[in-house]
Amino acid sequence: MKTLTRILGIGALALASLSCSSKMFSDDDTKDYTMARDGNYPGVVVHAYQNAPESYENKQASFEMLQNGSANTLSIQAWNTREAKKYNKQISIPLTLFPEDVKIPSSYIKDEKHQLDLEKFSEHLRDAYPELNKYDFIAIYFEVSPREGSAYGYARKNLGTFCLNEKLKFASAAFAHEKLHLIGATDKYGEFDPENIQDLRDIMKTTHSVLDDEVIVSDPTAIEIGWKDSRNLVRPNLTQGKSKKILPNNRQVFANPSERPAWE
Repeated sequence: MKTLTRILGIGALALASLSCSSKMFSDDDTKDYTMARDGNYPGVVVHAYQNAPESYENKQASFEMLQNGSANTLSIQAWNTREAKKYNKQISIPLTLFPEDVKIPSSYIKDEKHQLDLEKFSEHLRDAYPELNKYDFIAIYFEVSPREGSAYGYARKNLGTFCLNEKLKFASAAFAHEKLHLIGATDKYGEFDPENIQDLRDIMKTTHSVLDDEVIVSDPTAIEIGWKDSRNLVRPNLTQGKSKKILPNNRQVFANPSERPAWE
């Protein structure tokens, strides 16, 4: 797969502690967007554009990758089923492809970085297309320019929405990574794990582009999303008496491309 610069994961909110409380969201969240417990969690994939709509063939191919996987990769459902089963959870994530491409108003493109204003655009989507409100989450693939060479995504948990640059439309691991931000998972790469103690295979740290046998939910992430009790976590031994928080601080940053690993 073509090498892409990874800029992933701006979770709008993070769990404040290691405890697995039943209330996972703050008081100002508008809806309980959660799949942290057993159950059904339907989502919808929306293609949005600034200049030209995505071709039907490309849309269908990328959606089928999410739905069915491939010879060497897992679908979103199969991967979540496998990982949830390790923690005695049963998760169903049926996906729907929204049939209409949505034009992005220029007022929703932020500054010279051409970053999508996810909050405003999410509100626009839910107002303009009320049928989207029946889904527990919205995944937006968006085309904006120039940001040439960049591939990035970010999530807002209180909106139940995440977005991915269209350069990631075949990167199922990026989809899963951003989706887990919606339920409390935090980034575990680069500056979010300065002592490099997190499992390299964890979906919130991995540089894999697709979901395969090497991509997992490790215990720290399982704790954040309510799949595992923090009291059962085996904490790593750190030298020189250093202490380490398992969960990163709740920070909202947009990563510098040069600071991120690349997808192979």
